[in-house]
Amino acid sequence: MKRKILVWDIENAGVGKFRFRDPHICLAREHQEDFDVDIIENPPIQNKDFISKYSILVLQASLLINEVLFKQLEDLKKNGLKVVLDLDDYWRLPVHHPLYRRMENDWKVMVSRFNVADVILTTTTNLAKEIAVYNKNVKIVPNAVNTREGQFTPQPIPSKRVRIGWAGGSSHLQDLKELRGLVNKFYASSKDEVQFLMAGFNNEVKDVVNGQVTTVKRPEVWMQAEMVFTYNYNNLDENYVHYLLNPRDGEYPGCDDKFYKRIWTKPIHEYATVYNEFDIALAPLEVTKFNSMKSQLKLIEAGFHKKPLIASQVFPYQIDGIHGKNIFLVEDKKAHKDWFKYAKMLVGSEQMRIDMGEALYETVKDKYNLSNVTQKRAQIYKSL
Repeated sequence: MKRKILVWDIENAGVGKFRFRDPHICLAREHQEDFDVDIIENPPIQNKDFISKYSILVLQASLLINEVLFKQLEDLKKNGLKVVLDLDDYWRLPVHHPLYRRMENDWKVMVSRFNVADVILTTTTNLAKEIAVYNKNVKIVPNAVNTREGQFTPQPIPSKRVRIGWAGGSSHLQDLKELRGLVNKFYASSKDEVQFLMAGFNNEVKDVVNGQVTTVKRPEVWMQAEMVFTYNYNNLDENYVHYLLNPRDGEYPGCDDKFYKRIWTKPIHEYATVYNEFDIALAPLEVTKFNSMKSQLKLIEAGFHKKPLIASQVFPYQIDGIHGKNIFLVEDKKAHKDWFKYAKMLVGSEQMRIDMGEALYETVKDKYNLSNVTQKRAQIYKSL
């Protein structure tokens, strides 16, 4: 008999894609003999006729903060519904995170309700250990790449410069500060040979309370992030600086041959195409407990694009990263010199870039293939 699964979809682009939509679309396609899957945003679970059709409900753990929803889940469990929570980030956020104030008030409520779940899914052993304090039935199902998506098929765009790129969201401003002078060292030594790229820039600001999105003239967080890649806008000509300081969507003429290039944010089904413009990828993370609980998604993305990666020596990148073999890992105490040291090595050797990119690809291609990872998810759901 098929199990009918209801997946509570969420708006968050990255989490919604990698933890809810993609895995369950794959589950429905490749395990259709065992599961029927509906993926719905804000499903009417209070409607008894509606919810009675399902045997498993999958939802994000942070929704437990809502007391009305929590009480509904308790009642539904009495009628036999199995509850699967998914959690991919640690609940104690750093003070500079945009959601810090909200979660600092709510995290204790959330974790106290973890026991409503029949199983909690998460991304890594580090986070699983923290969750197990509140609910011992926790399983690791890592983030994975849907190889059917064209954005994860490498289609490198040639350039006469060696391009060093970073892609991410505005909450990573503090992490970018780990690069500590990397850009200025390259400007002093190789300004005509390299290019720095920052992908993800946008001028839309989302209110963390009501979710409302507004367009602003100067997105301050992104401008501060851009300062890291331009050394406070000092390494660029006057006209280009004027363009950057007055953000408008669209590329500056001739930016492909500039020392720095801004790449505006792309839709979630296209964002990984930015790796086609990278020759070297960067993944800086500040050494914090919060970051030690994160997943290795940046390593996975770079690996599927066969790009050499330089990353902070923080847990998620040590899961699969072997320093000097498939990645370069930067110790925090040596960050002031080692970001430049490893980037310089890669800039100077095309063969090294190819070899390390291929090694990283071999590391991730089977382990983080969505189809393979979905096999484990299917087994967990069957066990319920």
